[in-house]
Amino acid sequence: MALVLTLVIMVILSVIIAGLSRDVRLDLDITRNIRQKDEAFNWAESSLELTEETIASLVEVRDDTNSSDSLSSTMNYGSSSFVVSSSLKSGETQVWGNRTLTLQESNKTLGNTDVQYMGLRQAAGGSIVIAAGYEGVGKGAASGSGISMYYLIRANGTVRTGNGRQQMQEVYRYAGR
Repeated sequence: MALVLTLVIMVILSVIIAGLSRDVRLDLDITRNIRQKDEAFNWAESSLELTEETIASLVEVRDDTNSSDSLSSTMNYGSSSFVVSSSLKSGETQVWGNRTLTLQESNKTLGNTDVQYMGLRQAAGGSIVIAAGYEGVGKGAASGSGISMYYLIRANGTVRTGNGRQQMQEVYRYAGR
């Protein structure tokens, strides 16, 4: 009787332990997926911000003779080194037009963006509207007029290890004078 009771208790404990280990494994997988999603989101967002900075710097230059069809630079952050490269899409002629931007670390693409130039228009209300704009604080305040350039930016972010991916897009308004 004691032997049978001991075997029944051992079977019940084995089932409980197997169930708990499966729950722990599932929790670990969920945590890994959330971490990868967050990392991919951060790389996609970083690519968006770098693309906005690239657009702003190219538009400010406004001189096609001094600008290159492709730009490349290396950024260091802590012990990590990142290569940021931007180039015109094939067939494009405007330096600040349709572009792609890639963010790489050790030849692994962490983020990339696809930029589509949507056009420009004169800002309604003149310079005060542009001067109060988020991207254009102070721009065009004394000039009496301003323009807004619109870009559709699609970004993709990936993780360093694993297969996590994140996509996002935004319409970016560059306020100029």
